[in-house]
Amino acid sequence: MYVTNYKKQIIYFSYTKINNWCCEINNQKKKKKKKREYSEKNILKKRYLMSNYNLTQLIFSYQKN
Repeated sequence: MYVTNYKKQIIYFSYTKINNWCCEINNQKKKKKKKREYSEKNILKKRYLMSNYNLTQLIFSYQKN
């Protein structure tokens, strides 16, 4: 009885450890993904702003002429 209980505890302990590690790894991945998404958003934002800027330049030059 005691031995099986002890084994169960070890299995449970190892399972929780592995689970915790998996959670940590997943969280790290999520953080990395978030950073990447954020940078992609920034790039898109910059592109959008640049395209707007180019458009305004075009309009402005057209108005000048």
